[in-house]
Amino acid sequence: VYSNQVNEATGVALDASYVTSGPSGGRTKSYGYTGYLTNTLGNGNVIGLRGEYLNEDRVGGNLLAFGGTKKPSLTSITASYELKNEALKGMRTLFEIRFDSANSAIFPTKTGSKKNQTTVSLAQVLSF
Repeated sequence: VYSNQVNEATGVALDASYVTSGPSGGRTKSYGYTGYLTNTLGNGNVIGLRGEYLNEDRVGGNLLAFGGTKKPSLTSITASYELKNEALKGMRTLFEIRFDSANSAIFPTKTGSKKNQTTVSLAQVLSF
């Protein structure tokens, strides 16, 4: 894990992981990379960008069990905006838009499945 506060407002973090799982002789090797960039605006609100990539070395692995005939991989990009809440200490309002893309059709639809999806979320988070 690499993390750095570039300046008072901007932060960068990078993470990489490598995992093996399953019985000997049939072990799956999985790896992933994640990068974060955040910037605190003058009003205290925070904007962020996160990118992720996950992959397994064989079909039918334990961690990204998509099914199908391809070695599974997943890429994700998320943009976020966090509102500073002056009224309630410990309360955060988060807005995110996320785009996911896989090399196989893993995201369900009404008529089957597709290889990518976009998700929009709004969350209230209370920390205490």
